[in-house]
Amino acid sequence: MGLDEQYGTKPDLENLPMYCIPFSFKDPFDTKDMRTTAAADARYDIDFPARDHVLVEQLREKGAIIYAKAVNTEYNGRARAASVGGRNEATMVLPSTLGYQRSSWSGNPSNSYDTTRAASLGSSSGSAVGVSANMAMCSLCEETSLSCRGPANHNAVALLLPHKAMISFLGGAIGSDIYYDRAGIHCRWIGDSAKVLDAMKDPETGYYDPRDMWTTVPRSSILEETYAEHVVEAAAEGSLRGVRIGVIRESMLKFPGVSADEPIVDAAVREIEEVLGEHLGATLVESVDPIWPDDPDIENMEPSYTDALVQLLPVI
Repeated sequence: MGLDEQYGTKPDLENLPMYCIPFSFKDPFDTKDMRTTAAADARYDIDFPARDHVLVEQLREKGAIIYAKAVNTEYNGRARAASVGGRNEATMVLPSTLGYQRSSWSGNPSNSYDTTRAASLGSSSGSAVGVSANMAMCSLCEETSLSCRGPANHNAVALLLPHKAMISFLGGAIGSDIYYDRAGIHCRWIGDSAKVLDAMKDPETGYYDPRDMWTTVPRSSILEETYAEHVVEAAAEGSLRGVRIGVIRESMLKFPGVSADEPIVDAAVREIEEVLGEHLGATLVESVDPIWPDDPDIENMEPSYTDALVQLLPVI
């Protein structure tokens, strides 16, 4: 109401790019006007956090409506943590080949296109379902392994998932794993996700959060301009000619006896080669793994992904 009274039908969109856009947030993100329980049935009073998570704070300052908390797996994916009231046993398990999400505090989210089925593997399924069902325009999710990607895939929403050191998660959130947790953005269109990423950048400190040590990593991946201006709806043929794109094969391995992975991996490989390589003209460079058959038509990474990790481990 205060914003409407001040700006009426002509808001200051340069300073308030998220004006009146309703957001939900995976429950671990601190919101100063809503309790944060990480979905557990904990015996808390209505004890709101003292301050917003830094990303929530940025969105609030940019005019967003801090609308709701999204369902997530209890204690952010760690079911073994249980709640202070004892381990929760679901009254109903929705069928799924990918597991299901159980929250003592909020129940089980269903797929937005088939409410008899689970939303997907991934503790941020409530974020994706809420966006897919138009309950919120966008939602901040969190991923430790597959928590943002799985729900985005199975509920038809766009996901922008920056690397861990780019935007904060640890600064004001209930985490699952300090080494893997990272924040992501669910929206209906990737262009909207990019606009949200731009809006979360502080004009003075950028994406740095003094409460999150990972955001002190060198900022080579942060653009001077906006990310949204690089989103295109129809890329021209050859528009990536001269651009080298690394393909991490370690994330595409097919293991003996796991037939479910095969069509997904095959489809990804085909799209990478046909769209990125042939149509858009990018130069593909692939990592080498003993389980992955080396493609003679694609250049190998030097050093390999595994070699690079070996060099990084002593630093970490």
